[in-house]
Amino acid sequence: MELAETVAAIVQRQRFRAAAIKAQIRIGNMARSLVRCGLGWRWEMPEKERTALNRRAERIVKAVQRRGDTHMASDDLDRSVADAYGPFILACKTSSAPFDSVRDSCEKDMIALARTLPCAQHVEDTVGFGYLGLAVLVGEAGDMGAYKSPAGLWKRFGVAPDGCYEMKDKQGKLCIAKPKRRRSVLYTIGDSLIKRNEDGYRSLYVERKAYELARMPDMKPIIAHRRAQRYMEKRLLKHLWQCWRGQGDGDAHLPPAARAATELEGKGPANTPKSPECPSPAPSRTRKARARGHMSHGTPSRSAAPPASEGKARE
Repeated sequence: MELAETVAAIVQRQRFRAAAIKAQIRIGNMARSLVRCGLGWRWEMPEKERTALNRRAERIVKAVQRRGDTHMASDDLDRSVADAYGPFILACKTSSAPFDSVRDSCEKDMIALARTLPCAQHVEDTVGFGYLGLAVLVGEAGDMGAYKSPAGLWKRFGVAPDGCYEMKDKQGKLCIAKPKRRRSVLYTIGDSLIKRNEDGYRSLYVERKAYELARMPDMKPIIAHRRAQRYMEKRLLKHLWQCWRGQGDGDAHLPPAARAATELEGKGPANTPKSPECPSPAPSRTRKARARGHMSHGTPSRSAAPPASEGKARE
């Protein structure tokens, strides 16, 4: 099979997989929405009370779907709600089940196809990054070698400077429109690298986080974590782009000290010039400074947090 045909097959299966995940999430949300209404949830309630009822409804739905009965309730209200909504909850579980086979079939094919890609060796050399992760990235980006620079991939996955995503809404106000699903995909892979990778990318994350905290001692740890993870994710995309185009692995496997020296001297991908795909408008001086800060340190936007689309159903 030619490379173009392989990429097209992966893209098609990723579309089926994403649609199956979305369908399962919608079905689950319907069940939880009805149960929380049965518990007395209302929009005018304080946010803390609504959150507590949402969690309570989720516990009831999970218990009914797991055990198939309603005797798990801890009090009379939960038991009465479980009795009333139990048949609908079980019907949601039954309607969601067929999508598991769709996902399994798509993921099996995607893994087999990913083993034939030009950057497959990078998967073998990286702990915490599997063929399914590579296939999902290709399914969302297409042919990685067709991008002129890694900056094109960064923009595709929502980790480019905010200026690349500026647009006007219906009211004519300036807003930042990032691709939330693709950002979620990359975030999930980056989170796996942080938790499972011992050297390589995890070392890059740890060194970058230490640099951020040393540069701004009053920075909140979660902000340093997000910046370091985003920086590491951009490096992963750069290395995949290099491998795809036959340019080697970059500095992915350098010793940590040498790699840190390279990055902090400003040679890392965060300081790579913008690609033609993201032209520089004529922003104000404040926006220019903010764009430089995002390019260098990877400050996440609100869309950087993993939405439910890739986390709720089996991920």
